[in-house]
Amino acid sequence: TLIDEARTGRLTFGYPVEHLSSPGYVAETVLERIRFAVGDAFDLPLGTDRRFDLVLCRNFLGYFKSERAASLTRDLAGRVAPGGRLFVDSFCLGKTPAIGRALTAAGLEQVDHHPVFAR
Repeated sequence: TLIDEARTGRLTFGYPVEHLSSPGYVAETVLERIRFAVGDAFDLPLGTDRRFDLVLCRNFLGYFKSERAASLTRDLAGRVAPGGRLFVDSFCLGKTPAIGRALTAAGLEQVDHHPVFAR
């Protein structure tokens, strides 16, 4: 599964290694601090009220109508701990401006025009 592959620390998971000249890996000291959870974005908060230091949402929100994408974005933003970060696709931000508006309305600020939002 993708979670099993992500646990290896390879940043380019999902892409066949044989097609990469140098796949990147997270440092072991960082990987030791990462915990992975599988959940349903339509059924947040993943069974707990827990917040996370880092929430990654890649290649997902751009597939929904603007209103649904904004709703999911608000739910994801609510899972970001104080001082935490939420990463989204720059493609999704450009395609669906409601995503960026939902993040700022949820109290997150965009970091240096990157697709990264901080609480």
